[in-house]
Amino acid sequence: MDKMTLSEKIESKQAHICIIGLGYTGLPLAVQFAEAGYPVSGVDTNEDKITSLKRGKGYIGDVDDGQLVGISFTTSYKDVMRPDIIFICVPTPINGNMEPDLSCVKSAAKAIGENIRPGQLVILQSTVYPGVTENVVRPLLEWPYVKAGVDFALAYSPARINPGDKASIEATRVVGGLTLECTKLAADILSKIVPVHAVSSPRVAEMVKLYENIFRNVNIAFADEMAILCDKAGLDVWEVIEGVATKPFGLFSIFYPGPGIGGDCIPVNPYYLRELARKYDCAIPLVDIAVATHQVMPHYVVKKLNDLLGTVRGKNVLLLGASFKPNVDDARHSPAAAIAALLLQRDARVAYNDPRVHRLVISWKYNTVILASQELTPELLASQDCVVVVQAHTCYDWDWIAKYAPLILDTRNVVGKGEGTFYKVRRKDRT
Repeated sequence: MDKMTLSEKIESKQAHICIIGLGYTGLPLAVQFAEAGYPVSGVDTNEDKITSLKRGKGYIGDVDDGQLVGISFTTSYKDVMRPDIIFICVPTPINGNMEPDLSCVKSAAKAIGENIRPGQLVILQSTVYPGVTENVVRPLLEWPYVKAGVDFALAYSPARINPGDKASIEATRVVGGLTLECTKLAADILSKIVPVHAVSSPRVAEMVKLYENIFRNVNIAFADEMAILCDKAGLDVWEVIEGVATKPFGLFSIFYPGPGIGGDCIPVNPYYLRELARKYDCAIPLVDIAVATHQVMPHYVVKKLNDLLGTVRGKNVLLLGASFKPNVDDARHSPAAAIAALLLQRDARVAYNDPRVHRLVISWKYNTVILASQELTPELLASQDCVVVVQAHTCYDWDWIAKYAPLILDTRNVVGKGEGTFYKVRRKDRT
């Protein structure tokens, strides 16, 4: 009997799937395929993560412990026995020079390339700039006698995970393969767990990821700029946005201002787009302005604090919410960390509370401080010169907080009626 083709293995759910990188993208993906009935292996070089997963304990809020059953976990790709489909879901950060860091992608691709065999499918998911799948990953996978698009399939399909939103794992996935057959195979396997939209090439799919994330980046920057202008002009920006949102045409989308952006995509993706623009000697001034605007926001928070308190030097400041968005445990590029660093540089006494983020790393210049989340008590609130609402977790009881905090600077418009037109100020003796 002839060996089964990859298409047949996909249809019969006998295709062995390997996920390299078990973070906010890779681990939910592993769970999705396991729940769809496929044999799944997960690889991550972080030994603590793998030890936890082998014990049935997850570390991502969107994945329940019970969903880990049936998935095998290891720290080395070499331990995975002959996978049919490999997803690369490793981090793609920026380096100290604010340039794309593809070291994890290259490392994963090299490990796969050392063990590549005909009939396999490799799908890159990590956020990259157009050309990485074909010009960086492909050469590391190929051998003189094993070629992408001929002997094995290669495609790009960006993740669309929205931490804290479990429904986002079911979002439509864009897929672009090296050849039509590569696209078909990648679409076939992904269509078993999500709707799929095929595009003509990996480069198009790579650009889709940058476009959709930088769309948010630029629009949030516009909201921030308008908020600062409204603040200086004595206009309530929240009331303005509420009014604009009533427009029934023009596809207006609501983007709110705040103390800064965070996460692993929105703040980082512009630097990947810059790399593409640099290759083609193309200016992207709107994106550059958006990046600069986001860098201003933590400074604006500290300026407002300094104005409120006369000086932040020697003052007790408590930050509420250390994650980059509400109701998640992800503190990557958190505005709370940026604000804390600026306050510490000015000799303020900084503490924070976040029931989901137990440790927060604060870095500036050559200094690094690790803060631990403080228990939120009436005594802690009352001892502060100012409490700053950085993230609006729904678990916070804002009325209870306002009852004990002598002064609140609200960057998210959640504590109720207060003074101010952008960042609301609420004093204990006022309602």
